[in-house]
Amino acid sequence: MTPLLEAHRLSVLAGEKWACKELNLSICKGERWGILGVNGIGKTSLLHALCGIREIQSGQIRLKGRPIAEMKRRETARIAGLLFQDSEDHFPSTVLETALIGRHPHIPPWQRESPVDEKIALEALSAVGLAGTEQRLANTLSGGERRRLALATLLVQDPELYLLDEPTNHLDLRHQIEVLDLLANRSAEKALVMVLHDPNLAERYCDRILMLLEAGQTMQGAKEDILNESSLSRLYDCPIASIQGPHGRIFFADQTAPASGLKAGCL
Repeated sequence: MTPLLEAHRLSVLAGEKWACKELNLSICKGERWGILGVNGIGKTSLLHALCGIREIQSGQIRLKGRPIAEMKRRETARIAGLLFQDSEDHFPSTVLETALIGRHPHIPPWQRESPVDEKIALEALSAVGLAGTEQRLANTLSGGERRRLALATLLVQDPELYLLDEPTNHLDLRHQIEVLDLLANRSAEKALVMVLHDPNLAERYCDRILMLLEAGQTMQGAKEDILNESSLSRLYDCPIASIQGPHGRIFFADQTAPASGLKAGCL
C-alpha cells in the first residue's frame, strides 16, 4: 500500500533551529501520529512543510507517491488538510460561509457551492456542536467555538490526511475529548498527524509518536516503544513519572524526583 505521505531525508529549519534533519517518515491510512516537542522546537514548521506551504532545506515529501513540489495546490488540498494553530477572520463571514471554505478544493473554478456542499457543511457544524450558529458572524464566536469552526471547515474539506496543529487549542476539557473522539472515530479511513502539548492525549489517541529533540534529532515509532518516562524526561528536560489510568498511562512532572542532570523546572 502506498503511504499517504512520505518524507525522505527531510531537513526543515524553524528560524535558526533545526526542526528536523535527515528525517525519514512514512504515514499510512489508519495511523494516528502524535508530534511532541518543547516550545519553539519547530513542530508547526514541520507540519507546514509536510503540506507544502513551508520551504524545506533538503529532502523530498511525497503525497500518495507523488512529489508534493510538483503538485497543484488544489490537488494537495484534496489529499492533505491543515488545521492551523490559530484562526484569523480578515473579512466578515458567517459560520456557514466559513465552513463552506472547506469545499473549495472540490468545486470547479468559477462555480458556487451546491446544496450538497451546504449539507456537508451543516453536518460538520453539527458534529462539532455548532448547530444553530450558522448565521452568526465567525468573529463573534468565543475562542473555543472558533476552534471548533476551524475543525468543522477541515471536516468539510474531507482530506485523506489530517495535519492538526494543536487541535485542542482554546478548548475546555470536555471539548478536548469530544473533538479528539470525533477525529479518532474517523481515522480508520484517514490518517491523523497531531501536534500535541499533552503527552496524556498522545497516549490516549495516538498509535505512533514522533518526538522532536534538540539540534534536529528525532525519535519515532510505535507508542508503546516511544512514549515512556525516560523519553519524555529527555524530551521535556524534566523528570517525568507515570501511573496507570483508565485509558492507559498518565504522565506527570515529578518534582520530587532528583533532577539527574536535567534542568530544574517542569512541563
